[in-house]
Amino acid sequence: MHLAPLQKKLQELLNGKTYLIVLDDVWNEDQQKWANLRAVLKVGASGASILTTTRLEKVGSIMGTLQPYELSNLSQEDCWLLFIQRAFGHQEEINHNLVAIGKEIVKNVVVCL
Repeated sequence: MHLAPLQKKLQELLNGKTYLIVLDDVWNEDQQKWANLRAVLKVGASGASILTTTRLEKVGSIMGTLQPYELSNLSQEDCWLLFIQRAFGHQEEINHNLVAIGKEIVKNVVVCL
């Protein structure tokens, strides 16, 4: 299947929605590929986020959005608080299944670094 129809379908699914996409252990340093991905994902609502983990400082700087966080310097609790802030914003009630998934993601990120 060609990439264009997949990108269009992804845009249709995410259009106007708040989402969190986690890209774990990214190694790709191609700026053009990241620019293309960002263009596809711009259809999300305010608060939509992409969390990327990497071992390569260059990948973090290529993303070009927020200042990269050096997670190896953060405690497990600080990593969790950062994740909650980006994934759930100011929601008062968070689905327990999503909390469990989020804690697994944070645990794996800390272990990977």
